[in-house]
Amino acid sequence: MAYSTKINRSQYNEVPQEVTREVIKVATEQSTILQMARRVNMPSHTVVMPVEATRPSAYWLNGATRAEEDDAFKQTTTMTWSGVDLVAAELAVLVPLDDNLIEDQLFSIAEQLIPALGEAFGRKIDDAALWGDDKPSLWSGGAGVGLYDLAVSAGNVVGPGTTIEGVASPDLVAQFGEAARLVAVDGFSPNGFVAQPGFAWRLRNMRTSTGESPYAPPLSAGQPATLYGEPLVTPRNGTWDNTRAVGMVADWRYAIVGIRTDMEIKLFDQGTITDGAGNVTYSAVQQDGKILRAKMRVAFATANPITPLNTNGATRSPFAFVTAASAPSS
Repeated sequence: MAYSTKINRSQYNEVPQEVTREVIKVATEQSTILQMARRVNMPSHTVVMPVEATRPSAYWLNGATRAEEDDAFKQTTTMTWSGVDLVAAELAVLVPLDDNLIEDQLFSIAEQLIPALGEAFGRKIDDAALWGDDKPSLWSGGAGVGLYDLAVSAGNVVGPGTTIEGVASPDLVAQFGEAARLVAVDGFSPNGFVAQPGFAWRLRNMRTSTGESPYAPPLSAGQPATLYGEPLVTPRNGTWDNTRAVGMVADWRYAIVGIRTDMEIKLFDQGTITDGAGNVTYSAVQQDGKILRAKMRVAFATANPITPLNTNGATRSPFAFVTAASAPSS
């Protein structure tokens, strides 16, 4: 890690700001949602974002003559919006730390705890947003409903058995291209792909119909790879479910992550941890330790605005998935 200073006894009163920044950095780098979704800073616990629900129309003034057209009445139209609710839910954890381990430099918060915390926070956000797993009840969209379920419900799924341009067994190149097409014909602009770990190696020998590789590795450190010229990220936090999908594509403007409280990390030299029954499981004073608390408040919601190409919300989605061979229906 770039930050490698150890946290010893004399530093326990304050957690260096570098520690917090590094946890956020790791969480973002390893999280699909924190990388790809539109980010909104929330000024309050709940934010309502307007989304276009109906579009205006225009009308010809069809007079039989120029004089009749001049006297004709212009028709009216309406445009309406519905609200997308961003409601922040708290994500938190307590970590008991032993003073002796840290004093003897057998354990480093910077080198061991930071990556683990960042990965854990990013994984929980991805699990809930992508798959609906352990999704907070405060988030909108229904219990257990993630981006995968929204795409399946709208029919925006492509699999090994999908016939594409007359080909009954299309390769991955064609499947990802077709998934992007489904997003586009719904009136959205696909602007980023996500794929399972190892995906780039599966594409290594695949080519488009003109003999070109649609995959391009990162041009420089810190830059994403690309597929069909759009960013391609691969989750590294263990959240990707290979039994459900190989990858996805989206118009990521309509996946919205709200940050009400950014990552906050504190160390306490007094306090106890209890279980659900109220039994003390850890005492910082009695067991010569500290308690590290990490928390953040995050919201996630999706928008599905009406588009000129598809006015039916049930069959319209900014998201599409390339499913696994034996993927469940939702």
